[in-house]
Amino acid sequence: MYESIIKTLNDAGYFSLPIEIMAKGWERLVVASKKRGQGGLGGNSFWLSCINDQWVIATWGGNYYIAPHLKAVEDFAISVFNYNDQNTMVDFPSALLEENGVTRISIDDFNRFVDHS
Repeated sequence: MYESIIKTLNDAGYFSLPIEIMAKGWERLVVASKKRGQGGLGGNSFWLSCINDQWVIATWGGNYYIAPHLKAVEDFAISVFNYNDQNTMVDFPSALLEENGVTRISIDDFNRFVDHS
């Protein structure tokens, strides 16, 4: 499932880290707009996960969102990086959220996804 996102982002000139297994067993994929010369990722970045068939996207600022399907996640990620490839964003522009059918959720909603994974 993550292979499609990784390929789509790579084809668009963007990057990802290897999938991480988190403490409660769910997986997280970090995506970014740039690769640093000395290794690692840079530019704008955020993470995403598919938990119980629900796509979750999150910023490093603690904002959480859900996307309706894989294609929406791919399109959203490319839209975000096309919009801003320089700096990590605490929040995403509402126009990009709306265009891709991405909806903000609370930390409590996210924790419910994780608790039921």
